[in-house]
Amino acid sequence: MNLSFKTHLKNTSVVVRVALSAGVLYSCATYNVKKGKNLSEINNSDVKSENDFKIFLVGDAGNADEVQAQNTLNLLRNQLEKADSNSMLIFLGDNIYPTGLPEKSDKNYDLAKKKLEDQLSIVKNFKGKTLVIPGNHDWYNGLDGIKAQEDFVKNYLDDKKAFLPKNSCPIDDISLTKDIKLIVIDSEWALLNWDKYPGINKNCDIKTREDLFTEFKDLINKNQDKRIIVALHHPIMSSGTHAGYSSAKSHLFPLKSKIPAPGVASIINVLRSSSGANPEDINNQHYADLANRLKSIVQEKENVIFVSGHDHNLQYLEMRNIKQIISGAGSKIDPATIGDQKGFSYGGSGFAVLNIRKDKSSDVEYFSTKDNSLEKLSHIQVIGKPAEFVNNYPDSFPSTITSTIYPEKLTQKRKFYRWLWGDHYRKYYGMPIEAPTANISTLDGGYTPFREGGGNQSNSLRLKAQDGQEFVMRGIKKSAVRFLNNMAFKKSTFGNELSNTFPEKFLLDFYTANHPFTPFAVGNMADKINLFHSNPRLYYIPKQKALGEYNQNYGDEMYMIEERFSSDPKTLASLDNARDIVSTDDVLKNFNKNYKYSVDQESYIRARLFDMLIGDWDRHSDQWKWAEYKDGDKVIYKPIGKDRDQAFSKYDGNAFKLIMNIPAIRHMKTFKDDI
Repeated sequence: MNLSFKTHLKNTSVVVRVALSAGVLYSCATYNVKKGKNLSEINNSDVKSENDFKIFLVGDAGNADEVQAQNTLNLLRNQLEKADSNSMLIFLGDNIYPTGLPEKSDKNYDLAKKKLEDQLSIVKNFKGKTLVIPGNHDWYNGLDGIKAQEDFVKNYLDDKKAFLPKNSCPIDDISLTKDIKLIVIDSEWALLNWDKYPGINKNCDIKTREDLFTEFKDLINKNQDKRIIVALHHPIMSSGTHAGYSSAKSHLFPLKSKIPAPGVASIINVLRSSSGANPEDINNQHYADLANRLKSIVQEKENVIFVSGHDHNLQYLEMRNIKQIISGAGSKIDPATIGDQKGFSYGGSGFAVLNIRKDKSSDVEYFSTKDNSLEKLSHIQVIGKPAEFVNNYPDSFPSTITSTIYPEKLTQKRKFYRWLWGDHYRKYYGMPIEAPTANISTLDGGYTPFREGGGNQSNSLRLKAQDGQEFVMRGIKKSAVRFLNNMAFKKSTFGNELSNTFPEKFLLDFYTANHPFTPFAVGNMADKINLFHSNPRLYYIPKQKALGEYNQNYGDEMYMIEERFSSDPKTLASLDNARDIVSTDDVLKNFNKNYKYSVDQESYIRARLFDMLIGDWDRHSDQWKWAEYKDGDKVIYKPIGKDRDQAFSKYDGNAFKLIMNIPAIRHMKTFKDDI
């Protein structure tokens, strides 16, 4: 700020000074191109790999009848007609301004229909697939409006998967190639007040927001070996107007009016950015919760890219492993800025193209369509080509190795600490155990690791035997960091920052309330009363050649290897020739479908009494699988108990006498003689 500007500022009115000050403090957004100094831009000549799949991204094109929107769509059409069949166009929501698709009898129906047709017509000569997802404006005619738009798109494109998620449900997924998964989320579904939309979840398997996050996490884990694209209207990160960033002009002209009102305009902007009153702004509590939960779920993943609209501009944002592409400039424009030095923004009309390469890298191109001219603004590396893995790990080691679960020092506590927090089974965690080593490439004929587990506190790796049977290699030592990220701080993205902190160390000590070798005792007991159970075996598994790239997170500690109870022929045969193995959710769904489904009452009661006998209080729905049998016209399910690590819990110590009376954890009981 130079001297002449300061002198001029002193001579201005109080109102104008307030406005200018607010502009300096809060307005760093602009309509021009902004690039962070650490933005990873590339040239076309730098791209050495062929395209595996190309995704064209345009959002908020709901004013498709206007001139600039038509220019954008026509320029996009030209690019689509050059693309091959390994490509897709995604309309990222807000497909019909201002209120979605009304009833046919409504006076605005014909215009709304035309706006949608103007967008869909550009794919006439496109060889790839087209997908339309909903935005907040598409919901403004209620459930009927969303369903009408879904039906219209499907009929127009003659494709049942052209509008997702289907049936106004919150999440869907499709495979673009054998190793590219697209997950589609209706983010407005999560932000709506459901009281105003009776029957919103009637035709959906997912009935709650928590169910949405569970399903999303499951899809991320199941597809961890693939490239994952997550398409949702609302971005989980932004540096645009919906994130509270505004331009200097907006501090002079409130609400985009042409009449200047400097002080009023600044107050409106400050209130919007700080209050979170607008449910469509990321500062709103519900929107922030949605964004934070999704970020928390993927924070450790390096194979996920989010693509969104909503903000009427083009943006690229990156935070640790989280990548966000925003392309919401189909028919409206708003200013934006860069959130950090790796970001990109442009507050003009245009679209983006995501290139997913055969060498596992990904990059995004941003195009401006201003003045009916196509201009490439930036070409950004989103995910680099993975470094070549060199497997120098050994494949031979001693027959046994002596180890402890925790470092002995971690289990040594002073007398007062033990008085307050108890002794638990702490001594067993620091006790040296001689365990047989396992080379998983030769054990039981050889196992192949193929997927990391998705537990909230266990470090586990799925293995497949030569005959197709699935097993789990589960660490005896639980991960406190995983639990803290997944459960305690599920709306935050701390990642590995929690390692070697007090919360991690305290939680690791809390885990000693469970005996580390409980699963090995429970199976033997269950066998005596004819209950299905796994057969865990204890090994010390060194880092080794057979673990391949999984050596980064696994190996050099004690693990148990046990059956996973998948529906492979060998497992089914071991369960008295069961027809299938299903989850608790599937069993409950079948109960609601038909009376022919039932649970074998005797084995279920026996299993629940066994839970009580061993003090296993942790028996939620995911702790069970069910073996399915056919008996004439009836289908009968028998329980398979899993994850018995909470049996024989020991919550001693004076602090726990008070803590265990807290209602939220009152169900956590110490194993005693008196059941």
